[in-house]
Order: sequence, then structure tokens, then C-alpha cells
Amino acid sequence: MRVIVNGVPRQEPPPVAVNFAASGSLSAANMAGNVIGNVGQTGDVAVTLAPAFQGGHFTVALGVAVAKYFRLIPATGDTIALDGSTTGANKYVGIASVTKYAEIRFCAVQTGAATWEWSAVTVLGTFAQEAA
Repeated sequence: MRVIVNGVPRQEPPPVAVNFAASGSLSAANMAGNVIGNVGQTGDVAVTLAPAFQGGHFTVALGVAVAKYFRLIPATGDTIALDGSTTGANKYVGIASVTKYAEIRFCAVQTGAATWEWSAVTVLGTFAQEAA
């Protein structure tokens, strides 16, 4: 995939599927254009994100329906804005009961000279933010 960062075109490697059957953490490398899934999920899953960073972007595409939650937890002090709104720092975004094909996309947005936050856009499914 070809992307532009700071006005400079660059070629990215093809996305890789990173699946979470159980809770865990995403590294910055896994949040650079990859697809996060839930193959093998049978219980609740909470995935902790690395801090938001320049060029960070990834898609969560859930392919297995399971009556359990799938949550994305920001790094300590980070914020996730869901569909243009946020409930503050350290609040997760998730789906309470995973439906097949639920999808949400994340992109790091620059909010200061050297600060970044996650912006998430729902593609399909009922994703919600943790209450303030």
C-alpha cells in the first residue's frame, strides 16, 4: 500500500493478520497498517494499545461471532476518540458482544507539536466508549 507521511510517499508492506483469542497487548509494529482479528476468541478479550504515534493506523475486523466483549484499551494517559467524540483519557472502546464482521478503524491524529491521540471510526457493528 502506498501512503503519504509528511508529504512524502512511502510504500508499506502488505497488512498482516494479528489475532487475539485472549487478552494481550499490541506493539507499535502491529499498529502500522495491520488487521486485528479475534479468531479463536471464546472469552472476553481486552487488547492494550501501544501509545499513539505518528503514522499509526490499523483496522480491527472481527470474523468470529461470540457472546463476549472485545475491548481496545489505550496506553496509560492516551485517548481514543470514537466517531468524533471522547470520554477522556484511559477509556476503552469496545463491542459488548462480538458480531461477525464488526469492524472499526484506528488512525493516530496529531494533537500538538509532539503529541498524538487515537481516532477510531466505526465501519460496522455497535462499538461504544467506556463511560466517563
